[in-house]
Amino acid sequence: MTDENQRKNVAAEVARAEESRRPAVVLLAAGLTADSISRAYYAAFHYARAVLLSESAEPRMHGGVDRLLQRDFVRTGRFDADIAKPDRSVFRWDWNFLQRSS
Repeated sequence: MTDENQRKNVAAEVARAEESRRPAVVLLAAGLTADSISRAYYAAFHYARAVLLSESAEPRMHGGVDRLLQRDFVRTGRFDADIAKPDRSVFRWDWNFLQRSS
């Protein structure tokens, strides 16, 4: 990936993160907690991809983002483990709730 492509990809991920973060805040204020959690998850996912892309790491799937963050940022001490570890119980609850509702 060229430097220019890298910059464009990072900017695109940050833009996608913002597109998810803004409605997450609005949904939370409206009392739509489950929808807010979903949007917040995607905001965090796209911000994490931007961070990884800025280091020339190219995760292709959600699990890859988590693995690369752990490998390149947590284990090296660049990120505190608490901020790089999503609360998976919330996402499991959200997924289970959606499954029961469908």
